[in-house]
Amino acid sequence: MTIVALCSAKNSPGVTTAALAMTWSWRGANLLVEADPAGGSVMAGYLEGRMPTDCGLLELAQAALNGDDLHAITWAQMIDLEGGGRQRLLLPGLSSPVQSGTVQPVWTRIGEHLRQLSEFTTDDAGAKPNVIIDCGRLTSVNVPWPLLASADVVLLAVSATLPGVNAAFPVVKTLRDQLQTANGPSLAVILIGHEAAAYPARDIARQLGVPVLVELPYDPASARALSFGGRKLMLRKPLFAAAARAQDTITAHTPRRRARQISAVPTLGGTR
Repeated sequence: MTIVALCSAKNSPGVTTAALAMTWSWRGANLLVEADPAGGSVMAGYLEGRMPTDCGLLELAQAALNGDDLHAITWAQMIDLEGGGRQRLLLPGLSSPVQSGTVQPVWTRIGEHLRQLSEFTTDDAGAKPNVIIDCGRLTSVNVPWPLLASADVVLLAVSATLPGVNAAFPVVKTLRDQLQTANGPSLAVILIGHEAAAYPARDIARQLGVPVLVELPYDPASARALSFGGRKLMLRKPLFAAAARAQDTITAHTPRRRARQISAVPTLGGTR
């Protein structure tokens, strides 16, 4: 399965919306990991505060700090977004930016764990989850670089506007400096639709020197539903349709590092 990490520059919002759209629209089992050091937003936004708050990334980090077996507690930290079937899973993020200091020392271990986690089976049929990591804006403190490095593909969210493209230039350089090793992830752009979009994808790719792998259309109704909940998701709407098409594109772009063998791990079990 594929591990995709999404991040953005300061003027390029839309990472969480894009990550949620992928989680809902991709085939197979999908796990969304909220790893934004500024704090997660799905619990209060899309889920409208209706789910328990005693699970998630912070609890996983505390277990890592204690030297506990992360595989033994991982399932208990997840929320099933569909309420059954374990096909749309969420690892909730931090509730405060202050908590990022607790997680920072164990980003590396969590990144290694997520690579192993993509080899877990999530049901009796042997489904293995795609892991979609929302890393937030790279201007935050305690950026989860090890999580970005653990991915197969890193997608930089860019809006097709002058401020969006301008903000992306230094971030592209930083990502290349931090991640472009012999065995590092591929780097690409996910273009976020904007009402004031001014630049076509080919021009942005040429200017940034990074391929535009995914284009998400301007679809404010779907974006509002993913950001604030309260509406039934219409998976045939433009945003979800584009996110669904992106699955095959991203999978084809995944470097061969995914082919390396990962030690077998037990099947995830239990219910939440």
